[in-house]
Amino acid sequence: ASGRVPRYRLEDFVVGEANRLVFMTAERFVEEASQHGLAQLFIYGGCGVGKTHLLNGIAARFREQHPHSRVACVTAEMFANEFIGAVQHKKLEAFRRRYRGLDLLCVDDMQFIAGKTKTQSELLHAIEGLDLAHARLVMASDEHPKRIDRLCKRLVSRCVSGMVAKLDVPERALRARLAQRLASQRGLALEANAADVVADTCAGSVRDIEGAVV
Repeated sequence: ASGRVPRYRLEDFVVGEANRLVFMTAERFVEEASQHGLAQLFIYGGCGVGKTHLLNGIAARFREQHPHSRVACVTAEMFANEFIGAVQHKKLEAFRRRYRGLDLLCVDDMQFIAGKTKTQSELLHAIEGLDLAHARLVMASDEHPKRIDRLCKRLVSRCVSGMVAKLDVPERALRARLAQRLASQRGLALEANAADVVADTCAGSVRDIEGAVV
């Protein structure tokens, strides 16, 4: 493992009413990793509400608490590209071994593999391997699994077999705090009234808030 500080950490996640329950679930997921606790989590919500932050934060915290564990944090697009490459270069068994030996698999942007039948089948194969090894699984998507068009029934069923948690759009108070945090990361001190203006102007995602701060 490298000595780099992860870009996304649970400690840096700004918590408010819109995301408190999901954040607490994410922390519980990691804390119970060594017990017979929550083994699967699916996080969904609109663009820019914190799904990727939580997914990567879970992976980073898990690595910290279990230094010798094997963790993979990928997007569904990365998984699909790796799978296609493995098939083309006749390295499918090596690809499968990599995912079979994990302690934690995090897959972001699940909506990307909608309609990709072979990739969905291969992901199911990987998930079944995790089950046999009593490993853990976290997934994220823009939509509830049942609302992702062209996702096969077996994969939808698998996605909803654990905890399913929704991230809502940040409320006004959270948007103001996010504006101040994003400004601070850029070395700027944002006054409270300026943060309020940003919060009132940007009622959407964190990316909208970041754009306003920039």
